[in-house]
Amino acid sequence: MMKLVALASLATAQECISRWGDVAVPPADPVLGIKAQFVADDTPTKIGLSVGAYRDDDGNPWVLPPVEAARERLFGPNGTTTHEYLSIDGFERYNKLAQGLLYGPEEANHDVVTVQALSGTGALRLAMEFLNRHYPGPRTAYIPAVTWSNHWNIFKDAGWADSRPYTYLDKAGLRLEWSSLLADLEAAPEGSVVLLHLCAHNPSGVDPSRDQWKELAALVKRKGLFPLFDSAYLGFATGDLDADAWPFRYFLQQGLAPWACVSFSKNFGLYSERTGAVHATVASPHEADAVRGHLKKVARAMYSNPPAFGARVVAAVLDDPDLKAAWLDTLKVMSSRIGDMRTALRAKLDSLDTGRDWSHITSQIGMFSYTGMTKSEVLKIREKHHVYMLESGRISMAGINTKNVDQLATAIADVLERQPDDGGATRGLPARGRRRAAAAPGPGQVAVEAGAQAPRGLREEAAGRRRGALRLRLHLAGDGDGGAPVRAEATIGDVVGAGGAAVALRVAAAPARRRGDVLLREFGPAARPRRALRRARAAAGFAERDLRRFDAADGAILDLARDVPPELVTREGLATARRPPEYVNGVSLTPGAVGLALTFARELEAAGAAGDEGRVFLIAEDDASFAEDFGAKLADAVAAADAHDPGWDFLQVGYFGDDRTFAKPEIEDKTIRALLAVPESVAGTSGIAMRAKGARNLRERLYPLDWQLDTALKAAYRTCRAYCSRVPLMTSDHSTPENSDIQILPPGFRFDPNGARPASQKFKVKVKGTSKKGI
Repeated sequence: MMKLVALASLATAQECISRWGDVAVPPADPVLGIKAQFVADDTPTKIGLSVGAYRDDDGNPWVLPPVEAARERLFGPNGTTTHEYLSIDGFERYNKLAQGLLYGPEEANHDVVTVQALSGTGALRLAMEFLNRHYPGPRTAYIPAVTWSNHWNIFKDAGWADSRPYTYLDKAGLRLEWSSLLADLEAAPEGSVVLLHLCAHNPSGVDPSRDQWKELAALVKRKGLFPLFDSAYLGFATGDLDADAWPFRYFLQQGLAPWACVSFSKNFGLYSERTGAVHATVASPHEADAVRGHLKKVARAMYSNPPAFGARVVAAVLDDPDLKAAWLDTLKVMSSRIGDMRTALRAKLDSLDTGRDWSHITSQIGMFSYTGMTKSEVLKIREKHHVYMLESGRISMAGINTKNVDQLATAIADVLERQPDDGGATRGLPARGRRRAAAAPGPGQVAVEAGAQAPRGLREEAAGRRRGALRLRLHLAGDGDGGAPVRAEATIGDVVGAGGAAVALRVAAAPARRRGDVLLREFGPAARPRRALRRARAAAGFAERDLRRFDAADGAILDLARDVPPELVTREGLATARRPPEYVNGVSLTPGAVGLALTFARELEAAGAAGDEGRVFLIAEDDASFAEDFGAKLADAVAAADAHDPGWDFLQVGYFGDDRTFAKPEIEDKTIRALLAVPESVAGTSGIAMRAKGARNLRERLYPLDWQLDTALKAAYRTCRAYCSRVPLMTSDHSTPENSDIQILPPGFRFDPNGARPASQKFKVKVKGTSKKGI
C-alpha cells in the first residue's frame, strides 16, 4: 500500500519551472577543459601537458618538504591552530612576510599596502575592481597579446572593457617582438594600466632581458603608465628569488610605484589553498590607509575574508630560518628539473631530424613552453598519441619526465606537417590536406585521372554537407617511375564559400610526370559561386554616385542627460563626454562620438531586425575612400569569411592600414589567409560588414559604451567572431585637431543566393550631422 501511495505522489508531482532554457552552454575553459579530456582518457601511456602544476620525475604531485613540516607543526597532534575567521585583509604576519619576499631591500624605502587574496586570480580581480572604482587615469588597460587566457576574463568582469593587447611574441610565436612591444605601449594613452609578467611568462616562457626591462621602465615613466605585475612564479623561474624579483625592484627604484598580484600556488605547491596577495606601492601613509580601506571594502563584498590554511603555512615556512632555507632549496630542485627536461626534449627532437629549429625550447624559461606546433598538429598528437596540450601549442614542462620525454619527442616528430617524401606528388596541397600517398583507393575513396573532374555523385553528395563535414579523398593517377601509378590523397573539408565554393587543387608530380588539376566546379547549393563573383566583378560594380545619404544623430544638439539611454552609454562615458578632450583621440567619448554611438546602435538594431538573414550590411564612414573594384573585393572577403567561419559576426573592411596588428596564429588556409585576418588591434571604423545575426551579437556586446566605437570594437574582437580584410578596402584620414570627424555610415549590401550579381548596387549611407563645434 505504501508503494502505491508513493507512485501516486510521483505521478502528480508538478513539473519544474524552467528558467535557464535559453542560456547557452559556454565553451570549456581552454586549460581545464583539456585536463578533463586527459582525465577521461584511460590510455596508460597518455601524457598530460596542459595544466601548470609541478610534477616529480615519476609524474606525481610533490608536497614540498618544508610545507609538509609546517603543516605538521600547525595542524598535527601538538598544533594549537584554530579555525577562526581571519580579518578582511588576511593574516597579518603572512602579509608582512610575503611583502618582504617580493620587495626585498626596497621594502624599507616605500609605503606598501598588502592585502591577502584568493591566489593570483583573486589578487588580480581585487586589484582591478579597486582600480576601476578609484584609479584617476583612463580606464584603458594593456595586456600582452600572448598571455594567460584568464587575464581577459578578469579584466572584463572587473569593468575594464577597454582592455587592449600589446605585441609580445614574433610571428612564429617563439621569441620576443621587442620593437613592436615598445611601439604599442608608446601609442597607449598616458596613464594607461599595463599588465606585466614578472618572470617565467605564461604561456610562452619568453622573458625580457634586464636591459629590455630598463628600456620598458623608461617608457612607463615617460608615459605615466601604471605598472601592474602578475607574479605567479617568483623563485620558480630560475631558482633564484632575487633574480626573479629584479624587474619589480628595478621599477621600485625608478619611482614607478608598481603594484603586484602574487600567487603561492606554484612556488609553495599550494595549488588548492588559493594563497595570494595584492601588494600596492603608494606615496604616503595617508594613501596607504585609503587604499587599504577600499581594498578591504571590495574584498568584504566579494568573499568577506580569505582562507587561513595556506597563509599560515607560508608564514610558518618564511618565519623559520631552517624551513625557509629548505624551501629555497626546493625552488632550485623544481627549476633545475624543468631545465633538465627542456634540454632533454630539445636534444631528442634535434636527433629526430624534424627539419625544425628547436632552440626556443631551451631559451625559454619557467613552467611553460611554446612548441610552435599548429592547432592541427596538436589535435593530431592528441588523437594519435594521447598527448594533451593546449591548442596554441603551449606545453607544461612539468608534465615531462625522464620516462616520457623520448615518447613525447617521437610523437611530436610524427605529427609535424612537412613535405611528404613522395616525389612531389602532393606538393602544392594545403598543409591541412596533405597526406602520404596511398597505394590504392580505400573505402569511400575514388580514383580520379589527372585533369578529370570529380564524379557527379560525389559532387551531389557534397552539396548537402556543411563546412567541415565532408572529407573527400582523391587519388590522382599518373605515370611514376617504371610506369607505376602515382596517387596523391587530399582531404577537403573547409572549401565552402557564400552558399558554396569551388575548389581547385593543383597536384604536381615530378618534372617528367603528368600534371593535373582536380576542380570541383559544383560544390554546395549555390552552384558555381566563383562564377557569380566573376560576374559581380563584370557588373556595374560599386559606385559612389549610387550612395544615398542622410543625417546621423547630431552631437552638437544632443542633451546628454535626456537623449542618451543608459543601455547605450554608461554613466562614466557620459561624464567623459561632458568634459571631452580638445580633439578626437579614438578613445574618449565626446558629444559627437555619443551621437555616432546612438546612430550606430540604431543601425545595428535595424540590420538585426531586417528579417533577411542572408543580407550583408555595410556600415561605413561618409568620408571614406573606396578601393578600386570595391564591390568585388568585398564580395570576395565575405565569401572567404563564410568559407572559414560560417558563423562570423562582423568583418572589418575599412581601417587605417598603418595602425593594425593581426592575431597569432593566423588563419591556416593560404587562400583564405590571402583575403582575411583575425584582428588583434585594428584602428578606425571606416567600414564594417555583417549579417543580421552578427549585427545582433555586435550590438549586444558593444553596448553600453564607456569609450568611442573604434576602441570598443577592439574589445569586441575577443567576444565576437570577428575578422578583417587582409588589406583595407576603405580608408579615411586619421583624426587630427583640424580634422576630427568620426562619421559612421550604414549601407546595405546583398548577395543574390542564385549567384547572378549583387541584388542592389544602391548603398544607404549616413553622413555625420555634427559640426566641428559638436565634436
